[in-house]
Amino acid sequence: MKSYEELLIANWLYEKGIAYAYEPLYELPLKGTGRRIYTPDFRLTDSGIYIEHFGVRRKRMRDGTEHLMTAPYIDRDAYLADMEWKRGVHATHGTVLIETFSYDRQEGRLLQALEEKLAPHVTYNPRRPETIFNRLIELHRIDSFTRLLGTFLRKYKNGGYSIQDCENKARALKAGRRAKAFLNIFEPLYQEYQKRLGERIDFEDMILRAAHYAEIGRYDSPFHHILVDEFQDISQSRARLIKALKAQHADTRLFAVGDDWQSIFRFAGSDIHLMRNFGHEFGGNFDGESAVHRVIDLGRTFRSVDRIAFAARRFVLKNPSQIPKKVIPAGTAKKPAIRIVDTEYN
Repeated sequence: MKSYEELLIANWLYEKGIAYAYEPLYELPLKGTGRRIYTPDFRLTDSGIYIEHFGVRRKRMRDGTEHLMTAPYIDRDAYLADMEWKRGVHATHGTVLIETFSYDRQEGRLLQALEEKLAPHVTYNPRRPETIFNRLIELHRIDSFTRLLGTFLRKYKNGGYSIQDCENKARALKAGRRAKAFLNIFEPLYQEYQKRLGERIDFEDMILRAAHYAEIGRYDSPFHHILVDEFQDISQSRARLIKALKAQHADTRLFAVGDDWQSIFRFAGSDIHLMRNFGHEFGGNFDGESAVHRVIDLGRTFRSVDRIAFAARRFVLKNPSQIPKKVIPAGTAKKPAIRIVDTEYN
């Protein structure tokens, strides 16, 4: 965008789900206008509406009239004449022109004014905040610290932690001033996040509320058999919900399928501790013993031949936190199946 105010408009259009072209060629010939080319600021592709943002501010004179002003480096008379020329083009050709002005932003109502003027012509289809956030990540517009705060926020909520819990954990890990500085940033951010949620709840709240209802008996579970797939991606809040459902019936059985070697969703709150300590966390009681459970190892892979499967096993088990497994490959490779390529990443 050529100006900050145009950027505000473009972002607002994107948030509202309104497709647009920036500075497209005007759709009709400009015969008799003295110009061959005209590129309005925006054209809404679905409705054909044009938007021109004029960089003028206004000053109320003593006699009650308004005086339009431009930036010092712009020829005011030429700019105002250009505004009238553009209005004339749209009036002559019957195209719809929506106008916004720098004084709208100066007065704190740029986007409000735009919404009011567009309302009769368009249908809004707002994009979800997470969709916008993910798009910003794709465009590398979100820095690593911001992503870290988002990750910590999810883990903080789905674990049901408090700031005091985090401070105690930091002291136990001897994290020192670095952890304290991070929490000093995170705490007001979390408070503002909760303030903006208001009466609404996010996904972590949904899981925690469901777990609470199951724990206090507000929800009466009819389930005696619980199956959890992709168990390696379970979080503390989901584990709490499973435990609450399981506790409602003495004969409830939990069947979980997962592979700690595939635990890749730590950023979303998954906690591999829950899988490594399955018996302690979810096991039953029998004949005076607790943490009773059984593990069935599905070691055969149908995806990889031996030269890939065994190399992957050696690589994964360099991490002592992974659960050791016997791997049975899908077949035998007669030639190398892995190639290392040296490349540069920009």
